Amino acid sequence: MQSPRWPRPSPAFRTGARAGFAAYLPFSIGLIPWALVTGVAMRGIGLSAGESMGMNLIVFAGAAQLGTLPLIAGGAPVWVIVATALALNLRFVIFSAGIARYLQGHPAGLRWLLGHLLTDGVFALGMRDLLEHDDRDWRLGFYLAPSAWGWLVWQVFALVGV
Repeated sequence: MQSPRWPRPSPAFRTGARAGFAAYLPFSIGLIPWALVTGVAMRGIGLSAGESMGMNLIVFAGAAQLGTLPLIAGGAPVWVIVATALALNLRFVIFSAGIARYLQGHPAGLRWLLGHLLTDGVFALGMRDLLEHDDRDWRLGFYLAPSAWGWLVWQVFALVGV
């Protein structure tokens, strides 16, 4: 039995990616101050640059990061920190349920990546377009391009803040 392969970018994927990127680009500017503040705050509580960027890469959720920093600084138990981060990110369960059927049929690894890249902005921006397009490749491109761009902007400006 062959394992499912990651899709190759089709013309529909590229068209969706361009449309998603163009639609999201103006919103991505709002990520810059948020990521800078998060980077500064992580360093401000005493995390090293490596710890800060490690948290940034693993968590990739500004509200959870900023919400747990006072707990980390105060020496709260790990279970309290994790529970707080989970509570702050419960909206992503609803977001995931909302987009799941539009991104079905892709390999599990890709779906895990798509889940990690899910953000409020991409969800809010993309739902209407995901509903209106039947082409699975187009929908994947429309979701993945702005998600990857948002991730990159967040990482770069959090690093600047760090």
